[in-house]
Amino acid sequence: MKAVVSARRVIVQFEFKGLHCWPAIPPDQTEQYLKSEHRHTFKVRVVMPVDGPDRQLEIIAVRDYLVRCLMAEFEKGAGSGTHVLGGRSCEHLAEWFAIQAVEAYPVRWAECEVLEDGECGGFAAVEAQGDE
Repeated sequence: MKAVVSARRVIVQFEFKGLHCWPAIPPDQTEQYLKSEHRHTFKVRVVMPVDGPDRQLEIIAVRDYLVRCLMAEFEKGAGSGTHVLGGRSCEHLAEWFAIQAVEAYPVRWAECEVLEDGECGGFAAVEAQGDE
């Protein structure tokens, strides 16, 4: 039997410090402390398809682009080096990073997961629509 490559992906990962909160937490939710701003190290992982094995997308350039998007979109707190994310959840952030990837690169889709402190988080899959 001959082996055939069925899929190729590039993966970029990075992390950043951020403050967020859940201002609209339901009153019956036990974790009311989430209403207040709190800090995490957010770990981001983005996966995108490629057609071949020879650097169709340069992974370092993709990672650096997504970090620049983060820096442009989310201010850092006064001298803290921590991004202020407001009420955005991990799911919001995963969707936002996946959209940045699909809109910047010639890919059909991107998947992203964002984890709080490397433990729990959110996931989003985004597909390109319209002109490529």
